[in-house]
Amino acid sequence: MKSEILQLLNDYQVDLNLKDTNTYFEKLQKLARIITFYDQRLKGFIAYYCNDEKKDLAFISMIIVDRNSIGQKIGRTLLNSALSNMSYSGFLKCRLEVLAHNINAIGFYEKQGFQKIEIEGEVLVMEKLLN
Repeated sequence: MKSEILQLLNDYQVDLNLKDTNTYFEKLQKLARIITFYDQRLKGFIAYYCNDEKKDLAFISMIIVDRNSIGQKIGRTLLNSALSNMSYSGFLKCRLEVLAHNINAIGFYEKQGFQKIEIEGEVLVMEKLLN
Protein backbone atom coordinates (compact mmCIF):
# COMPACT_ATOMS: atom_id res chain seq x y z
CA MET A 1 0.00 0.00 0.00
CA LYS A 2 2.78 2.45 0.89
CA SER A 3 4.36 2.39 -2.56
CA GLU A 4 0.98 2.89 -4.25
CA ILE A 5 0.07 5.86 -2.04
CA LEU A 6 3.52 7.35 -2.63
CA GLN A 7 2.96 7.01 -6.38
CA LEU A 8 -0.31 8.94 -6.15
CA LEU A 9 1.36 11.58 -3.97
CA ASN A 10 4.16 11.87 -6.52
CA ASP A 11 1.63 12.22 -9.35
CA TYR A 12 0.08 15.19 -7.54
CA GLN A 13 3.27 16.53 -5.94
CA VAL A 14 3.25 19.82 -7.86
CA ASP A 15 -0.49 20.37 -7.33
CA LEU A 16 -0.13 19.72 -3.60
CA ASN A 17 3.05 21.78 -3.28
CA LEU A 18 4.81 18.87 -1.56
CA LYS A 19 8.57 19.02 -1.38
CA ASP A 20 9.10 15.54 0.07
CA THR A 21 6.34 12.98 -0.46
CA ASN A 22 8.11 10.35 1.66
CA THR A 23 8.21 12.59 4.74
CA TYR A 24 4.62 13.65 4.19
CA PHE A 25 3.47 10.04 3.87
CA GLU A 26 5.29 9.11 7.08
CA LYS A 27 3.42 11.91 8.87
CA LEU A 28 0.09 10.70 7.49
CA GLN A 29 0.86 7.09 8.37
CA LYS A 30 1.79 8.05 11.93
CA LEU A 31 -0.94 10.59 12.78
CA ALA A 32 -3.82 10.31 10.30
CA ARG A 33 -6.41 7.74 9.43
CA ILE A 34 -6.21 6.57 5.83
CA ILE A 35 -8.97 4.93 3.81
CA THR A 36 -8.05 3.46 0.43
CA PHE A 37 -10.12 2.59 -2.61
CA TYR A 38 -8.95 -0.40 -4.63
CA ASP A 39 -10.28 -1.81 -7.87
CA GLN A 40 -7.49 -4.21 -8.84
CA ARG A 41 -5.08 -1.36 -7.98
CA LEU A 42 -5.13 1.73 -5.79
CA LYS A 43 -7.46 4.27 -7.35
CA GLY A 44 -7.62 6.75 -4.49
CA PHE A 45 -7.31 7.48 -0.80
CA ILE A 46 -8.39 9.93 1.85
CA ALA A 47 -6.31 10.97 4.85
CA TYR A 48 -7.93 12.65 7.82
CA TYR A 49 -7.29 13.49 11.44
CA CYS A 50 -9.55 12.60 14.35
CA ASN A 51 -7.28 13.60 17.19
CA ASP A 52 -9.19 16.46 18.84
CA GLU A 53 -9.65 15.25 22.42
CA LYS A 54 -12.95 17.18 22.76
CA LYS A 55 -14.16 15.41 19.58
CA ASP A 56 -15.34 18.75 18.29
CA LEU A 57 -13.41 18.93 15.04
CA ALA A 58 -12.02 16.37 12.59
CA PHE A 59 -9.88 17.53 9.68
CA ILE A 60 -9.49 16.15 6.17
CA SER A 61 -5.90 16.45 5.05
CA MET A 62 -6.39 15.23 1.48
CA ILE A 63 -8.40 13.22 -0.97
CA ILE A 64 -6.50 11.95 -3.98
CA VAL A 65 -8.02 10.04 -6.87
CA ASP A 66 -5.93 8.59 -9.67
CA ARG A 67 -6.19 10.96 -12.65
CA ASN A 68 -7.46 8.12 -14.87
CA SER A 69 -10.24 7.33 -12.37
CA ILE A 70 -11.72 10.79 -11.91
CA GLY A 71 -15.47 10.84 -12.53
CA GLN A 72 -16.06 7.35 -11.12
CA LYS A 73 -17.41 8.64 -7.76
CA ILE A 74 -14.34 7.38 -5.91
CA GLY A 75 -13.79 10.71 -4.16
CA ARG A 76 -17.39 10.78 -2.97
CA THR A 77 -17.15 7.18 -1.72
CA LEU A 78 -13.95 7.94 0.19
CA LEU A 79 -15.35 11.17 1.64
CA ASN A 80 -18.59 9.51 2.77
CA SER A 81 -16.62 6.70 4.44
CA ALA A 82 -14.46 9.18 6.32
CA LEU A 83 -17.42 11.35 7.36
CA SER A 84 -19.29 8.27 8.61
CA ASN A 85 -16.22 7.23 10.57
CA MET A 86 -15.89 10.70 12.10
CA SER A 87 -19.55 10.81 13.07
CA TYR A 88 -19.43 7.29 14.52
CA SER A 89 -16.38 8.34 16.57
CA GLY A 90 -18.40 11.20 18.07
CA PHE A 91 -17.00 14.17 16.16
CA LEU A 92 -19.28 17.17 15.67
CA LYS A 93 -17.68 18.91 12.67
CA CYS A 94 -15.31 18.24 9.82
CA ARG A 95 -13.09 20.91 8.33
CA LEU A 96 -10.81 21.01 5.32
CA GLU A 97 -8.76 23.47 3.32
CA VAL A 98 -8.77 23.84 -0.44
CA LEU A 99 -7.03 26.28 -2.74
CA ALA A 100 -9.46 29.12 -3.47
CA HIS A 101 -8.88 28.81 -7.23
CA ASN A 102 -9.71 25.07 -7.28
CA ILE A 103 -13.30 25.54 -8.44
CA ASN A 104 -13.85 21.83 -9.16
CA ALA A 105 -12.87 20.77 -5.65
CA ILE A 106 -14.92 23.55 -4.06
CA GLY A 107 -17.98 22.50 -6.07
CA PHE A 108 -17.43 18.88 -5.07
CA TYR A 109 -17.23 19.75 -1.38
CA GLU A 110 -20.28 22.03 -1.57
CA LYS A 111 -22.30 19.18 -3.13
CA GLN A 112 -21.28 17.05 -0.14
CA GLY A 113 -22.61 19.66 2.31
CA PHE A 114 -19.48 21.64 3.14
CA GLN A 115 -19.81 25.39 3.57
CA LYS A 116 -17.21 28.09 3.10
CA ILE A 117 -16.28 29.59 6.45
CA GLU A 118 -13.20 31.73 5.76
CA ILE A 119 -10.40 32.53 3.36
CA GLU A 120 -6.80 32.56 4.58
CA GLY A 121 -4.73 33.98 1.72
CA GLU A 122 -5.15 31.59 -1.20
CA VAL A 123 -6.72 28.89 0.96
CA LEU A 124 -10.45 28.48 1.47
CA VAL A 125 -11.54 26.81 4.72
CA MET A 126 -14.70 24.74 4.50
CA GLU A 127 -16.67 22.96 7.19
CA LYS A 128 -19.50 20.47 7.53
CA LEU A 129 -21.58 19.63 10.58
CA LEU A 130 -21.70 15.91 11.25
CA ASN A 131 -24.83 14.06 12.34
